[in-house]
Amino acid sequence: MKRDYDIWIAVVLVLLITVATVAYDVNADNRVYAETDAEKVIEVRAGDSFYIKLEENPSTGFTWHYTADNDDILILDSDQFIPPKTEGLVGAPGAHEYKFLAFKTGETKVQFDYYQEWEPENIDKTFVYNVKVKN
Repeated sequence: MKRDYDIWIAVVLVLLITVATVAYDVNADNRVYAETDAEKVIEVRAGDSFYIKLEENPSTGFTWHYTADNDDILILDSDQFIPPKTEGLVGAPGAHEYKFLAFKTGETKVQFDYYQEWEPENIDKTFVYNVKVKN
């Protein structure tokens, strides 16, 4: 009887470790890329998500605008402006965070241009991210 109990405990422990490992892997796939990662290849698996987080200061009128070469490969899941953590600093930059879902295998480029809405021809910065989605 004790032996059966020990076996069940071992099985439960193995299952808990497996679930924890899978949960860790899922969280590991939610990587965050910054300006310094531009031009590098971002490799993800189909079904994974990742973030691109760029400094933004909308109080100056400058905001990020993105385009993707292939909307079938990546889906924009969400985008949000994150205000600066320091309160009381009027005009301080925050960050704009874009969450992408890798929808299907293939390669695409995502380009971010930083400009004022009323002057789209005067681009201040451009970052290009090369994304490769694998099975």
